[in-house]
Amino acid sequence: MSEKEENRLKVPSKFNLLIKMTQYQSKCLNLLTNAEIYNKKGELDLARKEYDKLISVSKELLQISLKYNQYYENPIDIPPIVRPLLDAMFTQADILEFLGNLKLAEELRNEALKFSYKYLPEFDSADRRRALASSLTTQGRFNEALIALMDSRDFFRNEGDYIKLARITIDIVDILNWLGDYNRALSELKRVVKIISPNVSDVKSIQKDLFSSPLETITKIVAGTGDHKKLQDGMEMHRILIEIDYYLGLINKSLGNFNEAEKYFRKVLPKYENLGVGPAIEYQLASILVEKGKYKEALEYTKRLEPFFYRDGRLRAKLAALLKIQADSLLNLDKTGEALSKIQKAIEYLNVFYDPDLLWRLQWLLGNALYASPQTEKALEAYSLAVNTVSNIRKSPLGYRLDSTYLKNKIELFEKTIELSCKSSLAEKCCEFMELIKSRILTTVLSIPLNPQKESSNKLENQIDALTQEIDALEYFGYKNGFTEALQRKRDSILTKRTALLERIRFSDSRWRKMTEPAPFDYDKLIKILLDREQAALNLFYLHDVIIAVLIKDGKSIVNEVKLSLEIKSKLRDYQDNLQKTEWHPILYDLSARFDIKANHLIPSDLLSQAIKAKSLIIAPHGFLHLIPWAGLIFNGKRLFEYCPIGVLPNLSCILYLDVDFSTTPKVALIGPPDYEDFPLLDDPRASTEAINDIKEVYSKNEGIIGSPIVGKKVTNREFWKLAKHQDSDGGILHIACHGTFEPNDPMYSGLLLTDSKIDASEIARTSLKYDEVILSACSSGQRPIQVHDIKLIGDEILGMPSAFLESGVKSVLVSIPKAHDLTAYAFMTRYHEYRSEGKTPLIALQETQKAILSEAIYPPYLWIGFAIYGCH
Repeated sequence: MSEKEENRLKVPSKFNLLIKMTQYQSKCLNLLTNAEIYNKKGELDLARKEYDKLISVSKELLQISLKYNQYYENPIDIPPIVRPLLDAMFTQADILEFLGNLKLAEELRNEALKFSYKYLPEFDSADRRRALASSLTTQGRFNEALIALMDSRDFFRNEGDYIKLARITIDIVDILNWLGDYNRALSELKRVVKIISPNVSDVKSIQKDLFSSPLETITKIVAGTGDHKKLQDGMEMHRILIEIDYYLGLINKSLGNFNEAEKYFRKVLPKYENLGVGPAIEYQLASILVEKGKYKEALEYTKRLEPFFYRDGRLRAKLAALLKIQADSLLNLDKTGEALSKIQKAIEYLNVFYDPDLLWRLQWLLGNALYASPQTEKALEAYSLAVNTVSNIRKSPLGYRLDSTYLKNKIELFEKTIELSCKSSLAEKCCEFMELIKSRILTTVLSIPLNPQKESSNKLENQIDALTQEIDALEYFGYKNGFTEALQRKRDSILTKRTALLERIRFSDSRWRKMTEPAPFDYDKLIKILLDREQAALNLFYLHDVIIAVLIKDGKSIVNEVKLSLEIKSKLRDYQDNLQKTEWHPILYDLSARFDIKANHLIPSDLLSQAIKAKSLIIAPHGFLHLIPWAGLIFNGKRLFEYCPIGVLPNLSCILYLDVDFSTTPKVALIGPPDYEDFPLLDDPRASTEAINDIKEVYSKNEGIIGSPIVGKKVTNREFWKLAKHQDSDGGILHIACHGTFEPNDPMYSGLLLTDSKIDASEIARTSLKYDEVILSACSSGQRPIQVHDIKLIGDEILGMPSAFLESGVKSVLVSIPKAHDLTAYAFMTRYHEYRSEGKTPLIALQETQKAILSEAIYPPYLWIGFAIYGCH
C-alpha cells in the first residue's frame, strides 16, 4: 500500500467526527447545568469538580472541531465552540480564587486568554480583556488592569455596544473605588448613567415583561417569537442598574456619608435577597453601624448574619470580614480579650480564603488591640506585618494620584508603625518603613536598567502631542497678550484631558510595564555604599508635631525625633505660602536668617552633630520638607554646607541606583537663554546670556563643549532635543538656562520655556538621556506640590523636573527651589562650573560655590540659598 493510501485511511470519517461532536456537546451541556446548580447553591468544591470536567470535555470538543476543519469543506465555526470553554475557565478561576488557590486561578486565566487571542475575533478579544484586568488586579498590577479595561472600552465605544461599554466602565469604577480614588469613581459612575440613560425606558419595559410573566417571556423566546438579544440586554441592564446603586453605597460609605450609603444599600437589598446573597448587603449595613459608633447593634446584627456566612460558599470567603466587624465592635466596647480571639480566628480563616486587603486591616486591628493591652512589642510586630501586606498589594507603581488615594486610609498605620519604631529605638526598621512610603515610583524606575527607547508613535501619543501643542499655543499667547479668565479656563480644560491621557500612556509605557514588583530596600547594600564614600545619610519623616530622623553613618543607624513648636510650624507655613505666591518676597527664602529656624529645629541635634562630621551628607526629606533649603540652614553659628557637602534625594533607596563615577574632565552642552522679545510677560534674562558665554569659556580650554551652544531665537523645541540626544552626550553635563514654570495642579506639565514652546516634565520622563548631570538655571525648577487638585500627595513622589530628569537616566540635577534671581544665578552658575570643570564632583562643586559666594558677601544668601542638588556625589 502506498504512503498516500495509508494517509487517506488515517483521515477520520466525517460522520464519526460529527457524532463525536454531538456527544461532547451533550456532555458539556449536562456538566454546565450541574456546575451552575452547585455554584448557585454555594457548594464551591462540588462546582469546581464539575467545571474541571467541563473544561476538559470542552477542550476535547475544540480539538475534534479543529480536526474536522482540517480535513473537510464547509468548516465548523470555531468561536461558538471556544466562547463557552472560556466562560467555564474564567468562572472556574473565580471559584479557585474564592477557595484561596490564587496561583491556579491565575494560571487558568492566562491559559484562557491565550485561547481567546488564538481563536476569537477582535470583538471577543476586547471582551476577554475584562478577564485579563481581573487577573492583573489579582497580581497587584492595577495600572495595567485599568489600561486593559480602557482599551476594551475604546473598542466597544467604536462598535456602539452600550451594554459592554457600561459593563467595562463598572469594572473601572470597581478598581478606582478599591484604590480610594472616589471622586474619579463617582465620575465614571456618572459616565455609566450617561451611557445607559437613552435606553433605560426600553429596559424598564423589558424588565416589566420579564418579571411580571417570566414563563410567558421565556416561552416566546423558545418558540422563536421573542427577541432573545433584547431579553439578554434587558437582564444585563437590570444588573448594571443594581450595581450602580451598590457602588454609590460603597463610595458614600468610604467618603463618610453613612446615611446616604445606607439609603443605597437598603435600595439594593431586596434585589440581592432575590439572588440569595442578601447577607452580603446586610454586612455593609453592619459595617455602617460600627462607623456610627453603634457597636452593640453591630454585634447583634453580625451574630444573626454569621450562620449564613458559614453555610453559603459564596459568602464563606467573606466570613473573616464579618469577624472583623465583631472584633472592631468588641474592641470599642473595651472587650479586648474577646476582640483578640475574633481577630486571630479571622486571620486564620484568611489562610484558606486569602484576601490581602482584609488581611492588613485585621493585622492593623490586631496591633491596636495589643497596644491597648498594653503589649507594645507585639503590637509593633502586628503593625509591621500590616505595613508589609499593604506594600505588597501594590506591586507595581500606581502613579502619584492613585498611590496617594491608595495610601490615604493607610497612612495612619504607617505613621503609627514609624512612631513606635522610633520610640523602641529600632532605627533600621524605622528607616525601612519610611522607605515604603517614599517615592516608590522613582525608585522602581531607577532599578530597571535603562535602554535607549525607540522612537514610536501611537494613537494616544498623537493625542497627547496635539493637546500639548494646543496648550503651549494658549500659554504663549498669554505671555504675549496677557492671560484672560477665558483663556485660563480653556487652558485648564485641555490640561485636564491631557493629564488623563498622560496617565494612561504612562501606564502603557514599556518601562512601566516591566515594574511588576517594587524595588526592595536593601539596607546592607546602602550601608556599604555609605561606608565606602565616608558619607552619612539622614532619612526624615514629618509626623504631625514631630520630625522623626534616622541617621546612617559609619555602618550604624540611630533614630530620634524633634518636636515642632507651634511657632516653628507657623513660620514654616509662612515660608511655604511665600513660595507659592505670584508676588513673592525673596528675603523669606532664608529660613535661618529671616525666621530664625535653625537646622536643629528640624533635625535632632545629637544626630546632626554626628552627620556633619562625614565627608558628605545626603538628606531624604518627606512631604513639604522637600521645600526646605537644607544646605543653607544654620547650626551652631554656621551654615550646614560650611561643614560638609549636602545633597538631597527623595529617598535613600535612590542612592543604590545613582552610584556613578562622574567624569573628572567633564564636557558640557549649553542651551539658553531663549529670546523672549515677543513675550512681554517674560523677563529678558540678559545675565543668563553672559553666564552661557562665561561657562563656554571655562570648558573651551579643555575642548569640553558638546555640539554648539544654542542661544536666543535658536532655542527651539527641535534644537533642544537635538542637543539632548547628541551623540557625544554620554557622561556629560546639560546646562539649560531659561524661564521655568511650576504647575501645582499638574506637576508633570511643569517645564522649561523655550522660544517656541515648552519642554515639560512628562516629555523628559518619557525619554532616555545619556547625560550624567543636568543644571537647571530656571525658576522654581525644584518645586514640589503638596496637593494636586483634590489629592493630597502621600506617596512623597518628587514631581516635576527633578524626578523627570532622574527617571530619564540623569544621576545629578541642580535645581532652584524658589524663583531664581537673574544676576545671582549668573554668578552662582559660573562659579559652580569653574569648580566642576576642575574635576570636582557635583556635591563638592556645589559646596565650594556656596562657600565662595557666602564669603564674597556680594549677594545675600536669600538670593541663592535655594539652589540644591538632587544627587549623592
